[in-house]
Amino acid sequence: MSKYTMDDLLKMLEEEDIFLDDVDFATLDPDKHFGEQGIDSIDLVSILFGVEHYFNFPISRDAIAEEWNTVNKILNKLNNR
Repeated sequence: MSKYTMDDLLKMLEEEDIFLDDVDFATLDPDKHFGEQGIDSIDLVSILFGVEHYFNFPISRDAIAEEWNTVNKILNKLNNR
């Protein structure tokens, strides 16, 4: 199985019709917390619902704040399932 990349996340955003307010997802620092880069809680929920649907990957609501708050954390979760 190939590893998921930022390109896969960008494709997911496009195909799931997820539009972020005033943030270009492609330019995010992959290790920096989403909140520090202008992604608010509503945008984060949209991203994570998209991840669940597009990649068929269930996300525990209890783990969102700590385990899903950067691009690399999302990619690591997807690639290490």
